[in-house]
Amino acid sequence: MIRALPLALLVAGLVPPAFAAEIRSGEHADFSRLVIQFDGTFDWEFGRSADGYVLRSEGLEAALDTSRVFTLIPRDRIARIVHDRDGAEFQITLGCDCHGDAFEIRAGRVVIDIKDGKAPENSPFETVLTGSAAPVPVPSSTPPEDLVDTPVPVATRAAPAQFETSAFRDELVRGLSRAMTQGLVGSGLSLDDLLPAPDPTPVEPEPPVQTADPEPERDAPGEIGLSTMTQVEIDRLRRFLNDPVSEAQQCAKLADLDLALDASDPLAKVRHDRAALFDPMGRLSPSVAFDLAVAYLSLGFGAEALEILQLVDQDDPRTAAYQAIAAILEQQSIQTENPFWGQIECRGGYVIWEVLSRNIASRLDEEHLRGIQLHFLELPKQLRRRIGPELGMKLADAGYVEVAQVIRNSLVRAESEDFPALRNLDASMDLETDNPLGAIRHLEELVLSRGDESPGALARLFRAYFAEGMAPPEQFRELLSSYSFELQGSELGHNLAILEVEMLLRNDAAPRALEIVARIEEGERTLSSSETTQLLQASLNVPNDVGFARFVMDRMAFVTSRDISKELFETLLTRVIDAGLLELAQHLLDEAQQKPPELTERLLALHADRQARVLLALDGR
Repeated sequence: MIRALPLALLVAGLVPPAFAAEIRSGEHADFSRLVIQFDGTFDWEFGRSADGYVLRSEGLEAALDTSRVFTLIPRDRIARIVHDRDGAEFQITLGCDCHGDAFEIRAGRVVIDIKDGKAPENSPFETVLTGSAAPVPVPSSTPPEDLVDTPVPVATRAAPAQFETSAFRDELVRGLSRAMTQGLVGSGLSLDDLLPAPDPTPVEPEPPVQTADPEPERDAPGEIGLSTMTQVEIDRLRRFLNDPVSEAQQCAKLADLDLALDASDPLAKVRHDRAALFDPMGRLSPSVAFDLAVAYLSLGFGAEALEILQLVDQDDPRTAAYQAIAAILEQQSIQTENPFWGQIECRGGYVIWEVLSRNIASRLDEEHLRGIQLHFLELPKQLRRRIGPELGMKLADAGYVEVAQVIRNSLVRAESEDFPALRNLDASMDLETDNPLGAIRHLEELVLSRGDESPGALARLFRAYFAEGMAPPEQFRELLSSYSFELQGSELGHNLAILEVEMLLRNDAAPRALEIVARIEEGERTLSSSETTQLLQASLNVPNDVGFARFVMDRMAFVTSRDISKELFETLLTRVIDAGLLELAQHLLDEAQQKPPELTERLLALHADRQARVLLALDGR
């Protein structure tokens, strides 16, 4: 199938065909990933070949370094790769009963995933590309019986426009695959059980879409209890409830939102709600949409819930609460105002979501902690498994190790064996009990498991290495470089890139560190002043004076002496003076609001000494 990268038609005639391309690889629980970064914008096509799959693009007519691909992934799924520059092809030989998927995450960057199992029925990438031999079937490692039942369709319907995008379907596939891998759902569950219900074929004449009757306007909140609230809290209360209620009623509404997640059979609920999402005339049922979103949340599927919540009334107070929970499940930032913020005094089960959404665990009292333990055990098993490690980690990081241990024990009792995500929780408990080496061991095990938690665990691992003054092993340095490149554009990818820069500075690789900084700032995000301060502090570890000076000169163009601590500024200035870089030192002093007297006098003396030596040299001529 041919996919055109953005602006390809506009710039195809301006881009020469011999640009170089980069390739990175990464191993995950149920798929192996290749990321090809073109230096330019090109059309590309991906499809079947005799031995597996082939990617074609004019951007592949240049050299492509594949030497490090198999240092980061095994050959279980991708057995062999061949780059044919003459044919502008990148050929992938399969080593398993797998299927391929390809997509672009931004202009010039193509991602290829080789996933376990058979390809989806309507996959666009199973067509043999022109000029390629038909694929040779690979013996299946699974029993002859299908592991996934084929459901009987509830009605003959055409998919609605909002669900025709492959990105949404891919997200559902990834979510289901992740859940099956982690044991959240059984292997008998079909993907079609979790896909949104299709829209019926409209009849003629097409009726107008009917929306829920708007609720009558209500008075703004009264003055009851508002005298002790801030204006922000008052505004939030108006938007969230839109009617005069007491604090007790506010707490009850939030608690109801949380308790609604305790569905006895979320899978059955998903099947039922999907069938009833649209009526025979194609009109959405808002109440069913909310119920379906709740069922997805009960399964721990935040991405799927977010898609459904896009269909409902955005002014409904439940929407913001459910969207916040879904964002927490997907470890994303909450796009709307956090409805759980500032309501911890209610002491209901939703305190769990308050803790997960913000770093406020230090405010918890005994009643809060008892409520967290009680309500956590009332949540569905799938949801407990999804949020338990993160909840326990936050509690442990705030000093509540005993409560974190209770959560861990409940997770272990519900499972036949430990699962990788518990290593994050174990690491937090070790750090809180002054056992950093134990924490590093747990994090290394989690990173090497190559699961969904590995990139986040890698970030924690490198912070632990730096805190203990340890040199990271080579295999973890390579993983950091791979993940920071693969996850560009995400919050986690940004954080990993910052850690990679710090690692390079600590290893006397300032030029390469500056290249990574330039890559970060080519995107939509620049370094914050706190991140720049962090890296300036790390630059003090660069033994080479020239590399140190280059990095300081580059970064100090984006901050002033007011943005960093007095101690760090004086330390940097001292290092620059000691290196004899008087011009750079003078520049830093000129930009400083408060000039350190001793360093200023020392710099003046050095300037005078240099001038005297120059005059002596001239006299000697």
